[in-house]
Amino acid sequence: MKAKPLALLVFTVLYILGAQWLYSNKVAGVCCGPAGAAIAVNAGEESVTFKYQTESNDYSFAIGDNTEIVSETIIAAQLETQTFSVTFIGSKSGNSWFGFVKNNKNESDLIIDEIKIKEYKTNIWTISDSSSEETTGEGSETGHAKHAIDINNETYWHSAWSASEPSYPHSFTVNLNEDQIIKGFSFLNRKAKYNGRPKDITIESSTDGVNFESLGDFRLGDGTAKQLIELTTPITIQYFKVTVRSGYDDKTGEDVFFTHLAEVGVY
Repeated sequence: MKAKPLALLVFTVLYILGAQWLYSNKVAGVCCGPAGAAIAVNAGEESVTFKYQTESNDYSFAIGDNTEIVSETIIAAQLETQTFSVTFIGSKSGNSWFGFVKNNKNESDLIIDEIKIKEYKTNIWTISDSSSEETTGEGSETGHAKHAIDINNETYWHSAWSASEPSYPHSFTVNLNEDQIIKGFSFLNRKAKYNGRPKDITIESSTDGVNFESLGDFRLGDGTAKQLIELTTPITIQYFKVTVRSGYDDKTGEDVFFTHLAEVGVY
């Protein structure tokens, strides 16, 4: 398979020939990182899509923060043009990037084209309503509903438990403060606590914050990797409401009347 130069958005022309990288570091948005040629992204939800061809599994799509590679996904061998799509959260540090890494020393080519990056701004998002939140028991820097949209995986929303103990369902409503066309939602569980992770949820959407339409009932997994819920068709929203109807319970005897969530986003 013969590689050829392809336009990489508005950034530069990027050649990928085996393990060799040729790129322009004078163009905004392109920097030299641990993955060779990397593209910097802003804090918040990011959706990256591109077309590719490769004859082997020798390459991975990498997501990083500063000098660390946070995750790698193998780009599966495809001799016909295929589409690769991934959604992730750029760190609040502003040092996030994505790029491509070679997994071995085999001679092989990777051709990429039509890279599209879509950012979902969360710095203007606000919480318009919540059934409850823990304002003191989790400390001053976490526990509030706003901490589910603060682009910080270490903070989280927690339903009330210190002053009162409301039971399920628990909910919060997010105002995007602008109309957005979305095709799905992302959820990230809190790592430090198993009991109370959202299990059965309902998602509703609205364009005015008054009239809400159910998008369906869903079940989230109990792991700590980001989970995506894709809608059947894209929709335009300004508000969305997440209602947690039940939570995970490890059956050790704890009264699991509460829930918590690290991050929620749209893509």
